[in-house]
Amino acid sequence: MTIHPLPVASAGADQFLCEGESVQLQASGGVSYQWTPVTGLSDPGLINPVATPALTTTYTVLVTSAQDCQASDQVVVQVVPAPAPVVNAGSGLLCMGDSLELVATGAQFYTWSPNLFISGTSGAAVEVWPTTDQTWTVTGTDQYGCIGESTVMITVVPAATTPTALIMWRI
Repeated sequence: MTIHPLPVASAGADQFLCEGESVQLQASGGVSYQWTPVTGLSDPGLINPVATPALTTTYTVLVTSAQDCQASDQVVVQVVPAPAPVVNAGSGLLCMGDSLELVATGAQFYTWSPNLFISGTSGAAVEVWPTTDQTWTVTGTDQYGCIGESTVMITVVPAATTPTALIMWRI
């Protein structure tokens, strides 16, 4: 009677995945592989299937050795929702000739576009001074590299004019 050792099954390191993206799983330790659950997998019988889960999922791989011995391991694919940047633009109204500070929250890093009438294209806070109605897009990136966008429109109103008095003299 021959006793064969169990394979050393590995499902690889846990993964973080941005919502809607894919990751390739990496198993090792045997000659054949079977992944479960099959939901979101390109082919559950591959050593390295592509996983596109909609929600955080724990995948288990059953590894079979050349001697038909089996062992399993798990990997967690954590699905991270995209950031949803929010821009505080006050009332969104700006008098012609004035400037307004826009402040974004909801992500870790920010980029702004277009690069028109704006103090910079990165950072949470920027100053704008459009001469006509203008829309900017802020792209927010979180610590996992996931990206979300938001737009903000600023409406430019004419500057207030000083009323002039009409004085009529009678002689």
